[in-house]
Amino acid sequence: MPSGDLKIYALERLDGDIAYSTTVVPMKLGGLSNPRMQSVNLTLPTPRDASVKRVLLEVGLVTKEYPERMRWRLWFDDIAVSREYRPKSIARLEEDEGYYSKAVFDVTPIYKQSLDVHRVTIAYEGSSTTIVEHIGLLATYTVPDSTVSYAFLSGALALRPGETYRMRVRLGSIPSDATHATLRLVAGLPQRDSVLRLLVNGEEKIRLTGFVGVEDTSSEDIPVAESYEISLIHENGVRNARVSTLIVTVAKRALPDIRVEGVERLDGRVKLRLVNAGISASEKTMLLVMVPGEQMKRMELGAMKPGEAREVEIEAPQGRRTTVRIVWVKHGRPYHREVRI
Repeated sequence: MPSGDLKIYALERLDGDIAYSTTVVPMKLGGLSNPRMQSVNLTLPTPRDASVKRVLLEVGLVTKEYPERMRWRLWFDDIAVSREYRPKSIARLEEDEGYYSKAVFDVTPIYKQSLDVHRVTIAYEGSSTTIVEHIGLLATYTVPDSTVSYAFLSGALALRPGETYRMRVRLGSIPSDATHATLRLVAGLPQRDSVLRLLVNGEEKIRLTGFVGVEDTSSEDIPVAESYEISLIHENGVRNARVSTLIVTVAKRALPDIRVEGVERLDGRVKLRLVNAGISASEKTMLLVMVPGEQMKRMELGAMKPGEAREVEIEAPQGRRTTVRIVWVKHGRPYHREVRI
C-alpha cells in the first residue's frame, strides 16, 4: 500500500487569489563532499498593492535517518523559522534511499511583501547525505475582481509501481459563475519509464513520464465543481514515485485575454494584430520573439484595455520557424499564448 500521505493545510474561499512558487532542483547537504548549508531564491507573483493574508512554506527532504531525529535548521529571508505544522508527513522509500518527508511552516508573520525575491536557507548538521528535493511557497492575497476557492495539499506520498492513492477534495462553497478550475501537481519520478497518472473524477488529466526528478505541472482542463475525486496511479519501473503537492483551485476572475487576430507576412517581417478579447485591462503586455539559433527579442507593449487592438511588426526571417509568445500580466500573475509563424 502507498506510504505517507497528503494533508490539507489550507482550505478556504476568499475575495482574492493565490500565488504559488516552487523550485524542484535538488540540493545535497551533509555527508563527506556536500556543503552543510545552501540557499535558494523564490519569487511570488503577488501584486504590490494587494493585501497578503497567508504565506506557507513547504520543504521536502529525502534522508537516510528518520526525519524526526534529524538536526536541521531553516531560515526565510534570514529569519529563523519555527512555526511548523505537526505532525509532518513521512513516507518510507527503498532501503538504499531512506525516507521522504515534508515539513510545512507558517511564515506569514515574517513575510516581507516589499521583497521581489525571497531567500530560503537550509542547514543540515548530520553526517549522512540529505537531499532537499522540493521547496514551495504559497501565498493568498485580496484583490477586488477575483474570488477563489482552493485546497492546498502538501505531504510526502510514495507510490510503488501498481499502487493507487485515492482521495476526495471538497472545496465546499465555490464562486457563483466560476470561470476557471485548475489543478497543480508537484511530483517526482525515479526512472524514465515510470508513469504517474492523475485522474479527476475518473478521467486522466495529467500524465508524467520520460524524465527523472521532480516536476511542477498543472491542468486547466478540469470541470468547475465543489468536490473532486482524485486518483494518483503509478505504473512501470521498480522504485517509488513521490508526490509532494496538490493544489485545487476554482475561481471567478475578470481577466484580460490577448489574442492574435491577424497575421500579415511582409519581406522578412510579420505584422501582427493583437486584440484584448478579455473583460479587464492587462497591467502590462509584451511579445517574446524566438528564432532558433538567435537571441530572443522582447517587445514591451504596456497595458491593453478590453477590446483594444494594436498592430505590431516583428522580424521573421523567411524560411525559418519563428515563435511569438504573447505575455500579459494581471494582478502580478503572468499569462501567455504562443503562435508559430
